[in-house]
Amino acid sequence: MVVLAALATIASVVVPRMLRAAANNNSANTNVRSYRTGNVNANSNANSNANSDGDSGEQNQQDNEENSSAPPTSEDAVLAQLTDLENDWTVANINADKKKLDRILADDYVGKTSDGKPHGKAEYIKTIEPDNTIQKWNFEDLKVSLLGKRATLTGIIRLQVKDQELAFNFVDKFVWRDGRWQATGSEVTPISQ
Repeated sequence: MVVLAALATIASVVVPRMLRAAANNNSANTNVRSYRTGNVNANSNANSNANSDGDSGEQNQQDNEENSSAPPTSEDAVLAQLTDLENDWTVANINADKKKLDRILADDYVGKTSDGKPHGKAEYIKTIEPDNTIQKWNFEDLKVSLLGKRATLTGIIRLQVKDQELAFNFVDKFVWRDGRWQATGSEVTPISQ
């Protein structure tokens, strides 16, 4: 179930846009993370401002940008939390919920469009459009790796779109800030079938 939720989120953002771009080369919605989910899990964490003293170096910035609450250290707990967040992210992408996306994505978020070009949070939110092409999806092989206040979630998402099944590998990166996980990066690549 944890695996399904995380993959649903990833799929809801990246896959629909990639599918539209593949189906017709004139897709207007090119954000990597546009797919669809069936589950809606509310994320009640609201704060997203970073605390930064700006004293010295990247490590100090990383230490200061997160609040004083320690990140969870259990991989199982983090996998469950990121699965919920991925679910929220997927639903927000499907519905083009810009307010929710603003909370999910860290200010320093960098992803890639379906054509491989990098884009930041502002462009992502500005260009997102509702997407209802995905009929169902599955997440497979979800794995989380932790390094202090950073987490990386990897896996596969399989999507049913019309009469076609598509599969994508994904890597999503997160940071623990203000007492919650925030997405800092996302990469999705199609799996040849």
